[in-house]
Amino acid sequence: MRAASWLAAVLLFAAPASRANTASTKVKVTVFLVPAKGFKTHTLVRVSRAMAKTLRRNPNLDMEDSDKLLVQFSGEAPTADIAEAKRLYNQGVTQLQAGDTAGALQSLETSCAAYERVLAFVKKKKVASALLALAVAQAESGMRREALANLKKLLTWRPLMRYDTKRLRAKHIPLFERARTYVKQLKRGSVELKTDPPGAKAYVDGRFMGVTPTVVYGLRVGEHYATFKKPGYVKAAQKIMVSPTAQKQYSQDLRRSEKFLLLKQSLAAAREGLGRARANSGMTDLRSFLYIDQVIFLTVGYGGPGKLSLQAYLYDLRSKLRLNTTTVTVDTQTLAGLETLGKNLYLNTRYDGALEAPPEAPPPPPEKRTPLYAAWWFWAAVGAGVATAIVLPITLWPESDTCGGPCITVQN
Repeated sequence: MRAASWLAAVLLFAAPASRANTASTKVKVTVFLVPAKGFKTHTLVRVSRAMAKTLRRNPNLDMEDSDKLLVQFSGEAPTADIAEAKRLYNQGVTQLQAGDTAGALQSLETSCAAYERVLAFVKKKKVASALLALAVAQAESGMRREALANLKKLLTWRPLMRYDTKRLRAKHIPLFERARTYVKQLKRGSVELKTDPPGAKAYVDGRFMGVTPTVVYGLRVGEHYATFKKPGYVKAAQKIMVSPTAQKQYSQDLRRSEKFLLLKQSLAAAREGLGRARANSGMTDLRSFLYIDQVIFLTVGYGGPGKLSLQAYLYDLRSKLRLNTTTVTVDTQTLAGLETLGKNLYLNTRYDGALEAPPEAPPPPPEKRTPLYAAWWFWAAVGAGVATAIVLPITLWPESDTCGGPCITVQN
């Protein structure tokens, strides 16, 4: 047992320390564009969306939309209403599974109505799931006509919706497929979407369709949902109807976010510090109300005919350090090369906000020593030694073999 413990300890200390970018906690990051003058809103939106898409592929990052973070901070999102709609949906499905059809019908009707009131702030798949569950509850109650009508309504704006056999009884799949067959035969039309002020990102049924004012083509005839997002304004949504014979026009007034001025001031101060080794106060203020770990400032400039010059600055708001800077030139139409920018920004970058320690300086090269036999003093010493060897015998050796005094003769 002691030997096993000793071996485990040895292996523990011998194992290399894991790097910060393998940590289980994701780093919360957002991106702010810093465009030069003269760029169209549509171009900037495309760059912003493409950059966000690239960063979301990084498993170590929790990429957040800055508009969403601002809404959360300002308290303008109806959080309590969203939670209530979700609670009613889960309650209705549980009642449906338990056979309480009447209770499920009431809960799910209320849930669908609650989701439509907070339409701008919820993912459309949640609305779709509630509407599907309501249709099943209606079918369970013998209200097949109402169930079929709701399934047609659902599949008109959510044509790729799948039937949830894990939570709903499979016996109603034929009714679901009947509605799908009907929807496939629907004609298509278009709508024009506008906002005041213009320049908002427009989504239809959860899909990005352009920047207002814009015309959306190829929508199935019937009811759809349009959502509008613009920096500094509260998100808004409304139902729209697509006609097979006329292009209808829908307009949405956008309300200014109450906290946007605070963000605008911080961004203006942050811009003055771009490129510096440490984050300035404008950058660190972003952490105090957006609750992010890192921020990326992406400058957009002219890179030549049909080209954009993009430079990204990555700052960690925990350590207040600039972690990396990288530049790339991309094609204006395809944005080819932007993915490389996102990858290079985190290449050899620590996710804990620290900078990599510089590599230790290599030891100085050993001093080249002159070989002993090549040194001048060696041969001088050798010469002196030889001369001494010659002089000493001459000096010390007696001049005659004759003893000057008493001699001892050794007989052989």
